[in-house]
Parts: sequence; C-alpha cells; structure tokens
Amino acid sequence: MADALLSAVANTILDNINSLWLQECGINGGLKTELERLHSTLTTIQAVLMDAEEKQWKSEAIKNWLKKLKDTAYDLDDILDDFATNTQRGSQVSTLISLPKQLLFRSKIAHKLKDIREKLDAIAGERSKFHLREGM
Repeated sequence: MADALLSAVANTILDNINSLWLQECGINGGLKTELERLHSTLTTIQAVLMDAEEKQWKSEAIKNWLKKLKDTAYDLDDILDDFATNTQRGSQVSTLISLPKQLLFRSKIAHKLKDIREKLDAIAGERSKFHLREGM
C-alpha cells in the first residue's frame, strides 16, 4: 500500500516537470536539459514500477530498491516545489536587484537536479538486476 504512494509521487513529479509553470519560466540551458533528462529517467522507472511493487513482497532487494527510489523521488519533489515557490515569488518581485539572485538560484537548482538525476539514473540502472517487466 505504501509503495502505491510511490507511483502517485512519480506521476506528480512527471506532471510538475511537464507543467505549464516550468514552460512559462523561460527555462533554458542546463536547467531545461536536466528536466528533460529527469523526465526520461522517471518514465523509464515508471514503466517497471508496478511490477516492482508486486514483487517487493517476495524480494528484500526489490523492497530496498523501492525505498531508495522513494527517498530520491521525495527529494526531487522538494526541489521542484522549492523551484516553483521561488519562481512565483521572483515573478512578483521582478527588479534588477533580484535578477542576479534569480540566476544564482536557478544555477543551484540545476546542480541539485543534476545530482538527483544521477541518483535516479543509478537506481534505474539497478532495475535490470531484478528482471522487472514493463507496463504490467
């Protein structure tokens, strides 16, 4: 039951990445690239998630894999929430003084997203050890 929540979190994260506020923010460069890579990795993981959730009861390794995935997904969700909050605040107070802060913030977010994506890539790579089926 708890891991069914993981599917919901993954869907929410994918929705956030695809959402209009990300597209409207004028995202470019490294941040946009990281979001595209994250989307690709998450859809790869999501394809086998249902099978993993079913097999976790028979395999401690899959249960641990799902826990790592869940922890990383929550970290990613927090980063995206922070980004959304800061972007909304930045659009309300758009001055020349806040512009350098916004650029610095976006740079930090891009680095955080890269770190999370690398963790997710490693987790996605581990899925092949479990012979999980796609789209059950």
